[in-house]
Amino acid sequence: MFCKKCGTQLHEQARFCKKCGTPMAVTTPLPDIQQPMPLVTASVQSPTIIEQVPTLAPPLPVKDVIEVKPTLPPPPIVRPAPPLPAKEAVETKPTPPAPIQPQVKTLPPTPPPPIASTEDLKLSPVNAPVEPRREALVPPLAATGAVVAGKVPVDKSDSKRWMLIAGIVLTVALAAGIFWWIRGNGDAAKTAEKQTTNQAASEPPPGMVYVPGGELMMGNEAGELQERPAHKVAVKPFFIDRNEVTCEEYAKFIAATGHRAPPDWADGRYTDSSAQRPVTGVDWDDANAYAVWAGKRLPSEQEWEFASRGTDGRRYPWGNEWRPKQANDISSGLNQTTNVGSFPSGASPFGANDLVGNAWEWTASDWIPYPGGTLPETKLPGPLKVIRGGNYSSNENSATATFRVGYSARGIEYDSSSFRCAKDLSPKSDR
Repeated sequence: MFCKKCGTQLHEQARFCKKCGTPMAVTTPLPDIQQPMPLVTASVQSPTIIEQVPTLAPPLPVKDVIEVKPTLPPPPIVRPAPPLPAKEAVETKPTPPAPIQPQVKTLPPTPPPPIASTEDLKLSPVNAPVEPRREALVPPLAATGAVVAGKVPVDKSDSKRWMLIAGIVLTVALAAGIFWWIRGNGDAAKTAEKQTTNQAASEPPPGMVYVPGGELMMGNEAGELQERPAHKVAVKPFFIDRNEVTCEEYAKFIAATGHRAPPDWADGRYTDSSAQRPVTGVDWDDANAYAVWAGKRLPSEQEWEFASRGTDGRRYPWGNEWRPKQANDISSGLNQTTNVGSFPSGASPFGANDLVGNAWEWTASDWIPYPGGTLPETKLPGPLKVIRGGNYSSNENSATATFRVGYSARGIEYDSSSFRCAKDLSPKSDR
């Protein structure tokens, strides 16, 4: 007979299955052993099991054995294959890890732990790609003062440091402001003092006018040979006499120094009608001696031309066009000297009178050509000094602010030569 539960063939007298322990209540006759049992092929799923049952041998007599076991197992029973337990899973080869993106600092991936047995394997997480370990680039929250419970922690050391820096900056700015304020007031005071000093220094002495100086294009490209070429010169501020030195003023010099009188003065005296006329008949030495006695000097050629032409470089003291009777020249018809300042409309831009016409005027300069120029030939004995301005017989070509003549400093007649003086500004005004 067979066990109903497990199908094990049992002895007819067996009361329970010795394999599964199931009690036997009903005996089942043995199959006919005379007939061969058919070969049964069964298929099972996952995996498939095929069993072939051959013909059974005749059983032994009951009396000779206690339990009869067939040579072959009973007919197979088709059962679905149980699912494989997790411990019997087949180990698969791990998939190579995905390329690691470059980071600031990346550590090599941690290798998987060694497999001791198949029981240590699992179906899912074992074969997943291994993520590389990366070192944390962000410091811990406690070290950085991260946001906790909605509050932003503040590093007190940084706060104190910034407060210290701000205090230093404010202190430096305040000190700089005070320094520049003091300096500005000091500079303003110095500037005001300088302006006051310059204003006082630029106040001309009696009988003189102030000439501010500056750059001058000296000469005349369209003039005579000795007037060319025109060239730029710089002139410092100075004073110059408003009028030529008169006979009355020169007589005071003679009386004070015992200097010789001009040759045309009878008995060393000028006529009453000539008291306010420019003194004539004086050579360069006479004019220079008077200037030294008066505490002045003779003007240079550059100063004389600047005083006559002004800053705009005019040809005549009154402008660029010739105007008859603007000065005591040939157009006046006087044919002699006249009282100084008789032609105020012909004054220079700075208020100096009679710079052209009336009488020639000595300068302190030697007779030399301009840079790059030449001089006309002369038979006058030297040394020669420059005279300017023309006299009462000069025309529009010689009674100009640019015309110049070289004249003997001494030894000849000087019936139409005169002079005026110049003076430097005080040293304080040059600061």
